[in-house]
Amino acid sequence: MLAQLELRAEEGFAQARLVQEQMAETGRISLSRREVRKRTGRVFVDRVLMHSGFFNGGSAAFFGPGVQEHAATCAADKASRLRTALEVDRRVEVLEKRFDATKESLETVACELHNNHAHTLEWAIIFLIIGEILLVLLEKLEFFGLHELFDFEHLR
Repeated sequence: MLAQLELRAEEGFAQARLVQEQMAETGRISLSRREVRKRTGRVFVDRVLMHSGFFNGGSAAFFGPGVQEHAATCAADKASRLRTALEVDRRVEVLEKRFDATKESLETVACELHNNHAHTLEWAIIFLIIGEILLVLLEKLEFFGLHELFDFEHLR
């Protein structure tokens, strides 16, 4: 399970790095806001799996309440030695750093996509306001009888 999380963390980190490089080179992002949210969700799920108690040093999750104290102590000692031999603590620390870096990168991308979307909406609102102003001006010209000055009938 730890190896799977390490692989997913490495893949997510590499993908985030590619997106950052693409932003640096082209100034654009090829991911949609939905894809960024999905990737952020994957990082969150993986991080929850990592912190779910399986790798955090507790062995109580493996034993029910009816297990004798001696058996639990021996198992905890063996689990501790196994954790040391497999360098679980160091690997979990590296995973945590990878997840942090990936999350930070995805947050940056999400912020940039949000800003792009906001700018698009701002321009749409500006064009709607300009259109409204033009309609009001045409109504005013017709009200004062000045619409004949701008007779476009001959263009048809």
